[in-house]
Amino acid sequence: MAKEGLFNILTHQIDFEQTSVLDLCCGTGNISFEFASRGCDSITAVDQHRGCVSFVNKICDELDFSIRVVQKNIFGFLQNNTQCFEVVFADPPYDFSNEQYLEIIDLVLTNALSSEGQFILEHESRISFEEHPNFSRVRNYGNSCFSFFEKAGHKPDSV
Repeated sequence: MAKEGLFNILTHQIDFEQTSVLDLCCGTGNISFEFASRGCDSITAVDQHRGCVSFVNKICDELDFSIRVVQKNIFGFLQNNTQCFEVVFADPPYDFSNEQYLEIIDLVLTNALSSEGQFILEHESRISFEEHPNFSRVRNYGNSCFSFFEKAGHKPDSV
């Protein structure tokens, strides 16, 4: 339900075929695969677990998706990243500390997000980022939330 809600929002905001995507903590790749199935051909998926990376690569081969899969800790990836993305999605473990979430937000905003892009952070509903200066909006789906962030001065079409 949450993923369906997220893609209903994005369908009205972006042109999938013209959008570059970064999927952090990609796990089994379901978000990357959803973007690929909608026509995105510039997708980078990052996860530190070898099993997840192997699984995503296997499914990419089977479905002929051209997703760049990187096995790396997301903090290390973001600190060394030089590419900008229009959409950055992150689904870190729910046991991350508030400081770890804030570090991800700041690293994405400074090292990965294009000036017109949006960052979507999945997290538990008990946590709020509404006080963050780049926070845009939140969508709740039961125990899960998607918090949206943009660079200062940029506000996409509201939904």
